Amino acid sequence: MPVTIKAILEKRALTDGTHTVYLRVTKNRKSNLISTGVRISPKFFNEKGTFEKLNWVRSSTGSEYANNTIKKEIQAIR
Repeated sequence: MPVTIKAILEKRALTDGTHTVYLRVTKNRKSNLISTGVRISPKFFNEKGTFEKLNWVRSSTGSEYANNTIKKEIQAIR
């Protein structure tokens, strides 16, 4: 069965105002959330980010590091 992976932002804010980026992994209609350890402000998160473009986190301080971290987590799942 195919597996779908999507980066999502946690709804609750942490005490510093940032949100954690999770990967929602769906297989056989069952979803699991996996934390990436990336914490960003919601204004920098791109819901329509893709694996090919590495654009989940919009340009900000540390965006390249955050996008590469998310990419490595996805590669570990696949």
